[in-house]
Amino acid sequence: MRKRSAPRVLLAALLCLAMAALGPGAYAAPVASTTTDVTAASGGLATAPANSTSTAAAPSAKAIIDDGSVYRIVPKSNSKLSLGVSAASRLTGSAAEAKTYSNAMSQKFMAVKTATGCYAFVSIFSGHYLTVSKAKLIQAGGTAAAAANQIFKLVSSKSGVRLLNESSGYYLSVSKSGAVSLTTSAATAGGFFSFKKVGSLASGYYQLYTPDNGYLSIKGGSENSGAAALLATKSSTNALIWTVTASASGATVKLVNGKSSKSLSVKGSSAKSGTAVQQAVYSSAKGQRFAVLPVKGGWFVLKSSVGTYVSAASGKPGAAVKTTSNVNRALKFRFQTAQKPLPYDGSYIDVNLSTQRLMVIRNGRVAMQCDIVTGRPSMATPTGTWRIMSKVRHANLRGPTWNSWVSYWCQFTPSGCGFHDAYWQSSFGLARWKAGFGSHGCVNMPFASAKKFYNMVSVGDTVIVHR
Repeated sequence: MRKRSAPRVLLAALLCLAMAALGPGAYAAPVASTTTDVTAASGGLATAPANSTSTAAAPSAKAIIDDGSVYRIVPKSNSKLSLGVSAASRLTGSAAEAKTYSNAMSQKFMAVKTATGCYAFVSIFSGHYLTVSKAKLIQAGGTAAAAANQIFKLVSSKSGVRLLNESSGYYLSVSKSGAVSLTTSAATAGGFFSFKKVGSLASGYYQLYTPDNGYLSIKGGSENSGAAALLATKSSTNALIWTVTASASGATVKLVNGKSSKSLSVKGSSAKSGTAVQQAVYSSAKGQRFAVLPVKGGWFVLKSSVGTYVSAASGKPGAAVKTTSNVNRALKFRFQTAQKPLPYDGSYIDVNLSTQRLMVIRNGRVAMQCDIVTGRPSMATPTGTWRIMSKVRHANLRGPTWNSWVSYWCQFTPSGCGFHDAYWQSSFGLARWKAGFGSHGCVNMPFASAKKFYNMVSVGDTVIVHR
């Protein structure tokens, strides 16, 4: 509901696989490429057009996929489907699902090879890993305790590839209708998969690190245009997270700093060696576009569109980042997937219209969460970034067709949308918002949750409403 006649009251941290078998060198991201169907025969990687077929013998496990490349995982039971993350959720614990492929980020996974020749699969969308948990396939952050359940052995045959989680003994299976399950039987009809390469450096969130453990960052975590790039020690701060966006052709990328939302840039787009590399407001300048080029050892260099390479006196933390015309002096990087940078120092209110879930985030952690009911289709809760404008106990909400009293009211849009308890709702969450029970734009909450929320938030707190 919207408050009318009453006085106007008014997205973690990097998660990566922490285990001895997966050191920093386990992540690699080559140059983007067109979609191919990986049908490699024993002895090496071979690619064929997306719609081609292969009569080759069973592929070698080593030749099925490339470490660091991005794939969609396609069940042989229905080639129109792709494995993905349910409801395009970034939350750990969200279930895996198989849906018709739509080129969505949530249907793309980076393959990360372990020292034993097995693989982990990290969602490019969420930064979480496919994980076996209680006989279900979910996404979860990489931790030492959970690492074994995130490692899959590729068992190849003429029929395709099976994904075996050796820790649990389960094989992944997807039925023709798209039901995802785990089974101990290797003979399950839905247990065969193919990997379709959709590029190697997908647009997403990354940290860039050197062989000397220096991470590309901005000096002092500054948000100012013109602030210098440098190499920093590993940290979870947003200044180390970069949004990488590939061009339409895939030839270049732009890198936007997670803290400042400004682009990595060669100062003045100068082609002169020794030019400072800094951050600047994004424009179409050539100095703000970079090609990701592979070099020996599975590392990559950044070549700006003005012809120079990103470099530094050393690859160690503290080194200033400048340009060089000599590729042999270019900084070598690998790309480590990261979660979306946390806004506003990690403290905000998250309203997910797709999942009908509200979360209060404090210092990057979920302080409270609950199911909600948001605006009906004809009066949708407005997406965007807002702030708590005011808080009122015992407010009267009135409009053209409604007049209700609520105990806890927190307005967050100038148009009158707010968070409040809703005694008239018999339940919350799911699809009630579009099944005739949606609000007039407000966020309806259970009474106990509304009370806790009211006592937890303050005027001025950031509210992010998204789908």
